[in-house]
Amino acid sequence: MFQILDNLYISDWPEASRAKDIIRVTVAIDSPFKGEHFFALVDGRREENKQEFDDAVSLVNELLDGGQKVVVHCVVGRSRSAAVVLGVLMKRGLTFQEAYQLLHQKHPEADPRLSLF
Repeated sequence: MFQILDNLYISDWPEASRAKDIIRVTVAIDSPFKGEHFFALVDGRREENKQEFDDAVSLVNELLDGGQKVVVHCVVGRSRSAAVVLGVLMKRGLTFQEAYQLLHQKHPEADPRLSLF
């Protein structure tokens, strides 16, 4: 699990499943977890993904603003989750370049799915 900001983390789903005292936000095609925040982001469906992506970014920001610890995860923790974290960082005032650099500094294997933007 990689810490991006004080209360913001990114992870793959196995590690996220072991996390305690943290709110899980799943961005994937399907969710292995029940009873959590789930956003379906499917390859090749840009228009359908837009609302899901925006909703995921908004929810994470709301949770962070409320002082919650949040882990954003997908299956591998590199692509869909990285795109959402990038969106969160940009909503918090960073430019795309600043957000991208911070994400890679904290999680060098991150490869955000830019088609979600």
